[in-house]
Amino acid sequence: MAASNTKKASNIKKKSQSSKQGQIGKRTTSSAKKTTSRGKTKKKSTTSSDWLIKLLLVVGVIAIVALLIGFYKQDKEKETGGIPSSTPTPTVAPTLTMTPVVQLDANVSVTPVPTAEAEPTKAVTATQAPTQTPTKAPTPTEELVKQITAAEALTVLRKEIDETTYTISMLNDHLMLGDGKEYYMFCISDATGDLEPLLLVEKETGVIKCYTLEGVLSDFSGFPLDKVETPEKLTTSEISKEKALELLKTVSKEKLGLAKELSEYDEVTYDDWTTMVNGNACYSLNVFELSNGKMRLRGTYYVSLDGSKLYKLDGETNEFIPLN
Repeated sequence: MAASNTKKASNIKKKSQSSKQGQIGKRTTSSAKKTTSRGKTKKKSTTSSDWLIKLLLVVGVIAIVALLIGFYKQDKEKETGGIPSSTPTPTVAPTLTMTPVVQLDANVSVTPVPTAEAEPTKAVTATQAPTQTPTKAPTPTEELVKQITAAEALTVLRKEIDETTYTISMLNDHLMLGDGKEYYMFCISDATGDLEPLLLVEKETGVIKCYTLEGVLSDFSGFPLDKVETPEKLTTSEISKEKALELLKTVSKEKLGLAKELSEYDEVTYDDWTTMVNGNACYSLNVFELSNGKMRLRGTYYVSLDGSKLYKLDGETNEFIPLN
């Protein structure tokens, strides 16, 4: 009986120890599970943090690149004076970043970090001053002196001359005298023949002048010409036109302003009237040369009636140049 009780007591003790060991095992297992669970949670938390840091780094790199591009454009516009460069700026293709989906544990709280956004680049509007068109200075033009026509000169004479009694004939439409003026020359005639003096009409003013064959120029006082100055007869001997030409041939071609000697030219003509040059009545001689089938004037010269003075007419200034 005692042995039975002892055996029972032994069994109870073994069960008690077994129960304690089971509870200890369970506790150990539970503790191990908890440790494993914490390890997994910690691992998940660490993985989430890594992805978040990577994401922030990618966003930060993109923001920095955008800022650098903006600063580069502003520098370029400053270098070109605010005017956009004609060279197109290469377009940077946006880089697509795959954002991984992170599954966070429900027990882990993540505080979102604000992402720094790049400020938009302000477009610089270049204000260009209006281009001023240079104004060309007007080319100075020589003012031409208006001259009356031969028909107008004839009309001027008709107001003074009665054509029922007199006839008006033009002798020269290009008469140059020593006063540097240009005239139309007319001859007045009646039933008895040509009358003296001749009448001149100045081309610029239309003023009528009287002109004698001796080269005396005077004002017109009406017709008949009873008030016209009558020149005194020359007391000195006059040379002939031919003698005037011989005197002119003694002058060198350089002084005459000719390319060859006077005797080598094709024709020399004389005016039918005398011209007053520096107070001297002169013969007028015109030198012509045959060129391309036409007679061309090469020079005009004057020899005084007494043969003492010789002159050359400057075709550009209409001045009389002494030759002796």
